[in-house]
Amino acid sequence: MAKFRTTREEAKRLYEDLARHTTVVGAYNFASEEDERRLRLWDRQTEIAADCKVTAEPKNDHASGDHPPQILIEVPSVWHAVIHMLVNNRSSWMTGEVALNRRMSLIYRGQRDCRWQLEPSLARPGIDVEKEQAKQLAFSDLLRRLLDSESQFNWLLGLSSIDTFVGKDTPDFISIAAAQHYGIRTDLLDFTTDPAVAAWFACSGSKGKGEETASLFGLPMELAAHNGVGLILPHPFVERVYNQHGVFSYYAGGASLRGVCVEVRFPPTPDFQVLRDNAVVMEALPADRWWMSLVRVAEEVVENDRLDDLLATEKHPLGVNLIDLDLPSGIDFIGLPEFAARDQKVRLLRNSIAQLTNTLLHLTVQLDGQTPRVMKSGVRMCIQFGGFTLRGVLPLLRERIESMSSDNWLPSIVEPMLDAFEEGLRGRL
Repeated sequence: MAKFRTTREEAKRLYEDLARHTTVVGAYNFASEEDERRLRLWDRQTEIAADCKVTAEPKNDHASGDHPPQILIEVPSVWHAVIHMLVNNRSSWMTGEVALNRRMSLIYRGQRDCRWQLEPSLARPGIDVEKEQAKQLAFSDLLRRLLDSESQFNWLLGLSSIDTFVGKDTPDFISIAAAQHYGIRTDLLDFTTDPAVAAWFACSGSKGKGEETASLFGLPMELAAHNGVGLILPHPFVERVYNQHGVFSYYAGGASLRGVCVEVRFPPTPDFQVLRDNAVVMEALPADRWWMSLVRVAEEVVENDRLDDLLATEKHPLGVNLIDLDLPSGIDFIGLPEFAARDQKVRLLRNSIAQLTNTLLHLTVQLDGQTPRVMKSGVRMCIQFGGFTLRGVLPLLRERIESMSSDNWLPSIVEPMLDAFEEGLRGRL
């Protein structure tokens, strides 16, 4: 590895200062003038990013312009990797400097071993694809039944229900994305708009002994779309994904996505933490026991050859009756989730909306100072597979922005993005 002017400790200190003294708005960190002058936050970020030089551009099997050479960078620490991605994204990719004036944002994925392929879990060697797809079907059926029951339950009690994301019209890929997050193998890949979250996953399980090399990937949005990648926004009731600023990619192509990505390699650190607003994020995530119970039942149903019996189960107004399936775990009934209650659902949706605001800004808005420039390619990519989710959450997002005080500058950045999404959903973008 090349010699570096900036140390591991300097990069870590800057990362912590950014968490303590800046506000995250999409792909950007804003500090007060006093903090910027006192701490030199931007200058320090630039110094560390400039210290992370390209070490190789591996030969790519696809010589056409659709598959540019992979950019490979080696850095001395996970903190260098995160800071490099932050600066490189907003100063190079989002300005169009890298891709011939085509502005686009990066989304991120971390893997603990740089030798691992960038491929969905369903495509890995030795996987029983038919069995895993049966688990997806079982999970989706359970989720559909339970959310249908939730809607009926509120109707019976004379209560209004938020119908978005429930019932037969919900696309299967939204359910499959939830299944992917909780461990069922699918043809999706988890990504995030927060490079620190991706780095945390790359460090998870590391022994920290120095012989390991992890990878932090940055996938350019428009290049990804041009190569057949679709972007799926998660189910809004899966709170944990939104806290992770998570999205999912679908890729039907045969070639590896690796050749389209920026890849930063670094020695993983087991004690790396995701810091946001001066708080540790990943350790505070909810356990989501209800979602995990769906995964457990879906796996047991398939392992014990009871899928047809599950699909034939009659509807129940308060959940799913599993007593006739005689599952090994003894689970004989799954009740409605905590968010079945309207107040809990509204709370959950509002938290998701707060997190989704930054996710969507990262994907679609480049800032020139505080002047927003909407990247229409990012809007189109979000709408392609995320239109159903967006139709449900945009009114709530608009309501949140309109409720902010007149001296808050965030609405001036978010409103052009909302207008672009609404135009795109009408087919006018």
